Amino acid sequence: MFELPADAGHVVHLSSSRDGLQWRETVLTPAPLALDKAMAVFGDALAAQLARGLALEGAPIVASAPTAPIAAAASLSPADTILLERIAPDAWRLLPPLRRSRTVWRLGERRLAQAVPRLVELIETGDAMLDYCIAWAIGRCGDTGAFEAMVELSRRATDPKVTRIARWAALALWPSERRAAEAERIVDDWPGSLRRAWTEAQVVPVAEAATLLHERLADPAHWQSLAHTDWTQQLFELALLEGLDEDQPAGLARSALHDVAQQLSLAAGSFRA
Repeated sequence: MFELPADAGHVVHLSSSRDGLQWRETVLTPAPLALDKAMAVFGDALAAQLARGLALEGAPIVASAPTAPIAAAASLSPADTILLERIAPDAWRLLPPLRRSRTVWRLGERRLAQAVPRLVELIETGDAMLDYCIAWAIGRCGDTGAFEAMVELSRRATDPKVTRIARWAALALWPSERRAAEAERIVDDWPGSLRRAWTEAQVVPVAEAATLLHERLADPAHWQSLAHTDWTQQLFELALLEGLDEDQPAGLARSALHDVAQQLSLAAGSFRA
């Protein structure tokens, strides 16, 4: 943990290694925090690393029993149990790259949150396809403990597809107390008239707000230099911050995205095409 000058706060960086030769650096605090909050982040990170079998550098290594397999909940189906067993270290080493990516994807489809700690360990141990599947699966599983790992992957990945999916996973896991600030940061980049329309739409029922936005979006003058494709991507990010739970009432961003999606052309370059 580092103290920044001029009372800027404290940041927490984590260095971890399995062999003492290759080290992975992870930034756990995107912005400086007060000392008590930084200490809480540090404590949680340290506990998580110790639980994985790592030790503080310089501490004596205590022999322990072999790592136990990933705990399976009683409600898991036999197929889910098999999936979890495939990512255990011994089984994982025997899987070819394509099978690894497919296994991780299935874990995400099944929303098996028990797999998330192991998936975090597997980040950047394979190709870009594996990292893409890991980020997608973690975002689907909804384990907020992996939020910082997704933020870090979105910054560090060299493949733009991995950067994008890691960003989306991070947004899905974004801490609830910081979601409003992140949404405001996204909207701040919009042209003034479009930003004002969005602000006005926040204070009326969603159905009325969607109509108001539709009227504004029909006028090209509101767009200025913002490309429609870029705005659609940002609208999707706002929807992720709202939450995409189908059991919950749709928020403004999700409702607007649903309307926009019906008008998008199925051509390369369109949103997510």
